[in-house]
Amino acid sequence: MIPFDTVAMLDWSAGNDTGPRPRRDAIWLGVVRGEVEEDPRYLHNRGEAEAALAALIEGARTAGRRLLIGVDFPFGFPAGFSAALTGHADPFAVWDWLADRIEDTPIANNRFDVAARINARFSGVGPFWFNGLRRDIAGLPRKDTRTGHGMAERRAADARAPGAADGPLASPPPRHHAGGRGARGGLDSRLGL
Repeated sequence: MIPFDTVAMLDWSAGNDTGPRPRRDAIWLGVVRGEVEEDPRYLHNRGEAEAALAALIEGARTAGRRLLIGVDFPFGFPAGFSAALTGHADPFAVWDWLADRIEDTPIANNRFDVAARINARFSGVGPFWFNGLRRDIAGLPRKDTRTGHGMAERRAADARAPGAADGPLASPPPRHHAGGRGARGGLDSRLGL
């Protein structure tokens, strides 16, 4: 028996609305209430996922049920990132900084442009890389050519869990991968914050 009445896991995606037909590279929500596993729920876009999570949280609160939600993206960056980006050591300052700059709709978002804006605030090249758009974005390399940006490649949590990022999509990828296959901890996840 687990100490929660409901456990939910959200498989996140920063891609655009995937339409009515379920796809692999989309947003999925799995829920287990008590001992009963519900069918996985396909969510077309981040707005729909946010609404589904809000309803799940409100339902659990109203019923007085204990709820655990897991997501497949990290909630932080390497030590020093917040201070370097925002001038404040508080990690929530990064969330505020991103909220003020990220534009997100079901059909488009500006996460790659925001990654380039972040890179401009650091010395050297980086810390973000990967541009999944057809157009070039100054300051956001398509391949990992980053140097001298001053950030650790891994968060403290990653160092304490060796192999956690290993798997079919990872070798493991550098944490500042801005998107695409294998992106973990880059700006794909920032759309989840």
